[in-house]
Amino acid sequence: MIAYYIYLFFEKILMLFSRSFRRKIFIFLSKVAYKLSKKHRLRIEQNLNFLFKGELSQQKKDEIAMYCYENLFLNVLLFMEAKYLSNEEIFKKVHVKNRKTIDEALGSKRPIVFITAHYGTWEMAGAWQGVHVKPYVAIYKELKNKYFEDFLIRSRSHFNVTLFKKKGAVKHILKALRKGESCTIVMDQNISDNEGVYVDFFGQKVLQTPSPATLALKTNALLIPAFIVNEEDGSHTLIIKDAIEVKQSDDDEADILLASQKIATHLEELIRENPKMWFWCHRRFKS
Repeated sequence: MIAYYIYLFFEKILMLFSRSFRRKIFIFLSKVAYKLSKKHRLRIEQNLNFLFKGELSQQKKDEIAMYCYENLFLNVLLFMEAKYLSNEEIFKKVHVKNRKTIDEALGSKRPIVFITAHYGTWEMAGAWQGVHVKPYVAIYKELKNKYFEDFLIRSRSHFNVTLFKKKGAVKHILKALRKGESCTIVMDQNISDNEGVYVDFFGQKVLQTPSPATLALKTNALLIPAFIVNEEDGSHTLIIKDAIEVKQSDDDEADILLASQKIATHLEELIRENPKMWFWCHRRFKS
């Protein structure tokens, strides 16, 4: 409880300053964290070596690692600022690339499963989708501290997002999709062998959640990959990929694997194009 109230006090003080100054504070803090966290720097380098296999110079890897910290701190800042932002400010800050794909999907009246990753300022992507796509649901991971969990729910619900705990969320998501609502699935987290499917990713076989494709198969939903990129001026570009149809045949397993591979390919292409935007700190390949 004490940590929560310290956090609230810190947040109130921060909000007295301009957003540009708050960004400078958090970027400075990210540099301090980068210097102090040797374990996480090592994990980033391990992940980079695992995927790129010597393609990157040490200087490039260090640049990516440093930005990984900066991006994490900017996500934390946005999380703190969220409840103070209006819908108009969200629209102003986010430029959408290939928006017609979303508009056409909404016009079709079919449910949408947005597929995203810890890429760029993912908190902003969720806010934009909550404002633009209604009704809209998402999953969150239960926190040990209930005070912070309640704060997380209030912060994300500010943008018309209905949240469900990760444990037992599938039945709620299925119900929402069958009612024509939309949801987001974050697909770049580690997953166990008995829960995932193997896809080709950077020339290797890695485990990935089949949840987006499974949900689409059961509800006739469209899969739309959506990833956000941070721009130098503090704005954001939401990159929308073409919708993926999960084709139904007599082999559900093959249909799910095919769609899951398309998702993995989209993320790989994005990471190769701009590797610093991905969150290299997490243990994505632990399994």
